[in-house]
Amino acid sequence: MKRNPAPSAPVATAPGPIALAMVYLAKNFTTGAAFVIYGPAPDTAGAVYTVAHISATATGTAAPIVCQVPRDDLAGYAAGAVRILRTRHPDTEVIVCTNTAPWPLSAALPR
Repeated sequence: MKRNPAPSAPVATAPGPIALAMVYLAKNFTTGAAFVIYGPAPDTAGAVYTVAHISATATGTAAPIVCQVPRDDLAGYAAGAVRILRTRHPDTEVIVCTNTAPWPLSAALPR
């Protein structure tokens, strides 16, 4: 009769991917360029937000640049990103499609 080996200790695993909700989107629908703010990651207690810059031209879309920005710096960071979107192609319009960020952050983000 074979005995079962003793159970081994649990193996630590790397954290898996997480899905973050989009809370802000400014997009140029003509070029496809966009600036996105995602909700804070659960492990940051709301202190750090993930943002993505998506560059686009008539010939295609580039891979997004993803950064993490502290909550206290987010409104200023977003203002600069949206200003760049608006000045890069002045003959096209940048529209803020989504702004579900929590107050007072939502009031401080560009319109």
